[in-house]
This record gives sequence, structure tokens and C-alpha cells, in this order.
Amino acid sequence: YARWKINSYTITYNLDGGTNYEDNPINYTMETETITLKPATKTGYTFVGWFDAAEGGNKVTEITKGSTGDKTLYARFEINQYTVIFKDHNGTVLKEEMVNYSGSATAPANPARTGYTFTGWDINFSNIIEDITVTATYRANTYEINFDVQGGTVEPETITVTYDDKYGELPIPTRIGYTFLGWYDTPIGGTNITNETMVTTAANHTLYARWTAIEYTITYNLSGGTNDKANPAKYTIEAETITLKDATRAGYSFVGWFDAQTEGDEVTQITKGSTTNITLYARWEIVTYFINYNLDGGTNDTNNPTNYTVETETFTLKPATKIGYTFAGWFDGEGNQLARITKGSTGDKTLHAHWIINNYTISYNLDGGVNGANPISYTIETETLALRDATKAGYIFIGWYDAKEGG
Repeated sequence: YARWKINSYTITYNLDGGTNYEDNPINYTMETETITLKPATKTGYTFVGWFDAAEGGNKVTEITKGSTGDKTLYARFEINQYTVIFKDHNGTVLKEEMVNYSGSATAPANPARTGYTFTGWDINFSNIIEDITVTATYRANTYEINFDVQGGTVEPETITVTYDDKYGELPIPTRIGYTFLGWYDTPIGGTNITNETMVTTAANHTLYARWTAIEYTITYNLSGGTNDKANPAKYTIEAETITLKDATRAGYSFVGWFDAQTEGDEVTQITKGSTTNITLYARWEIVTYFINYNLDGGTNDTNNPTNYTVETETFTLKPATKIGYTFAGWFDGEGNQLARITKGSTGDKTLHAHWIINNYTISYNLDGGVNGANPISYTIETETLALRDATKAGYIFIGWYDAKEGG
């Protein structure tokens, strides 16, 4: 009898700086099933294929079953190109350039923007390894504001503001017998300029004070609440004493009106004879709501909270457990299923666990015998089962066991 030893052939991979796919084999025999070659990888390059020569040659995608001989394969790659887009602050494309992997882009001419000084580009555009968008960056210019008080007095008389930013805290002028209405950009008519107004004039400019006969304002800072409609927005020196009504806010108890956002004094009324604009701050105390779980004999997940507030982040209710049952969900008293309690919810909640009874199968391995009238399934609520004997011709039934041997 002739006896043979099968030849093993090597596969050599020339990777050109890349990394081989870990599943590519390094040897084979003529009996090896057809090998489909996996691609190599190289940072910054796209794999073209395996070839049987360093240059030119034939592309090799597989080594078919029955092949013989050592193989030398050459990985061939193509350098990646990436898109570099230069954009202005508003998204306008200033230039688009294709750059080879690890290369550098060339910036366009510096753009111009009203009210701003160009400061450069937001990211580096050398050593490009991916598509990038480069955005122009700017520094907002500052301008001097002069105040024309139109017969009043003010301090300071000038401020500096930043273009495209809010004017910020503007000084409040005074004038006996008058209420200051605000600053305007022209002596008559024009636009009211407030602390929140954005600076859109790209030059030094003047703001003009505007006045009216005294009528004092009441400003309510509600911190997300709703004011009572009976609370007035203004009053005069002749107004009767005003008793302030409570504001409301879902999920909070109203503590009172205060004359400062923090600390300060509580204000319950504005007495007749007052002569000033008033700013009131609603102060709130968050309400804690309770969650009651009716488990119907089950056990709750310890991660299910027993209380929450209107500010609590949305949380998903965890399933309860009950031996012999599958949890079907949490339901409210109206039969609506609740999977989570979302942020902003309010009110105490009673949740009821719903269950589906599990049905378990009984499998009988009869070893050639015949089963009696034994059930094939049961549940946790099934009454205790007395198993009947199986029968097998020529044999005496010894009993049921929970293992094929031993048990």
C-alpha cells in the first residue's frame, strides 16, 4: 500500500505598510476548501486587491481548492482623498478642495463681516485624514454708546458695547415727575433699546431717553409659573393698597412674592402711597409625589422609585417579578399601561402590576414504553399531580426519574 503525506504550501503576504486581515491563512494544501481572500487595511488608503506581482500582475481574489505551490501575494492600495470645505460664519462655502491623505489644504482669502474682525480658522487644515469643514472665526468689534438724557441725569454717560451681543445692563436715568420709558435710537420714534437688544450698529452711536408722566410698573418674575390675572401690572400713587394674589406652577407650592431673586424680603401687598417701580420674584417649593405599587403577590424591582418631582428626569419603570408568572406591565387605575414616568409629570400615582401565568411543559422519556393519562403541562396554580405509571410489554415499571441514569 502506498502511503502519502499531503504537502503544505505557504502564502506570503506583502502588505506595503498595511495590516493583513486576521482570517487570511498563511498556508494551505490542495485539499483545502477554496479560500476567499479578505482585504488588507492601511490607514489613509483604500484596498484595491491582492495581486500576484508587485507591479502589474493579475488580481487574486481566491485560492481555489486543488491549487498547489507556495503563493506570494501583494497588497495594492490607492491613497484616499478628502474634501476640505472652507465656510464663512453663516455657512457660505468660500472654497472647496480635494486633499490627499496627510496633505494640507490652502485657505482662501480672508473673508469680511460687518461689525467683526477676522481672527482665523476654527480648526487646523494640515495633515488631513478625513473630510473636514473649516469655518472662519471672528472677534466682535466694540463701540462707544453716548446717552442723551433729554433733560434728565444719568451715570455713567457712556458705555462700551460689543457688536451682535446684547447691550447689557443699561443705566437708568432719573427725571423728577417723570417715569423713564426706555432708551431709543432716535430722539423721536425709533426703536426701543433694552438690556436684551442686540447691537446691530457697526459704529459709535447715541441712545436717547424717553419719558412719560409717572406710572409705576410691577414686574413679576415667575420662574416658570403663571401669574394670577388679578395681580396688576402697574399702579399710581393714588391706587388703593394692593394685596397680591398667589401665582401657580405645576409641580410646585407657591411660597410667596419676594423683592429679590434670592434672599430678600417677602412682599404681600403694595401699600397706597408707594412711588417706585417694583420687581417681584415668585418663590417656589418643589412638591414630592409618591408612587404606590400594587404588586399582586409579586416583588418590585429595587430600582423603581417610590417618589418623584416635576424636575425628576424621565425614568423607565423596571419590571416586577413573581414566581410562575410573566410580568405584563404596569397599569394605572384606568387600565392604561405605563412604561415610564416622563419629566414634567405631576401627581401621586398608583401602579398595578399585571401578570400572565406561565405554562410549563412536562416531557416523558418512555424508553419504548407507553405513557398513561399523565398531563403534558402545568402552571404554578395547578393542583398537585400524582403521576400515573407507564407500561412496557415484558417490563415492570419502576418509577419516574428526573435523570436518564441516577437522578
